[in-house]
Amino acid sequence: NAGVIDLAALSVLEVPGALDNSGTLRGNGTLRLGNTGSETLTNNGWVRPGSSPGMLVIEGAYVQAPDGDLAIDVAGTVAGTSLDFLRITGPASLGGRLHVSLLPTARASR
Repeated sequence: NAGVIDLAALSVLEVPGALDNSGTLRGNGTLRLGNTGSETLTNNGWVRPGSSPGMLVIEGAYVQAPDGDLAIDVAGTVAGTSLDFLRITGPASLGGRLHVSLLPTARASR
């Protein structure tokens, strides 16, 4: 994927094998890698869970490569509701960069 994959809420996109992402993967749906979720997503682009905020599910393994970026929006403490959540059902290898944005609706606790 060198373009944009935008998964709508409750949607499931099944790809027949592994996926190399050099574009953008975003949204609130599920990406199933292989028909049983046994393949790998390798991210060299952007992964942006949710729709500020929300949850993206990866059914399979996840490799955040050195050139990959993961963007997380935070507005509170509830995963998928007030902060982005990336759920990975298989093994994960994390490299690259993590970008955390505090949304305007977030309030600091005392």
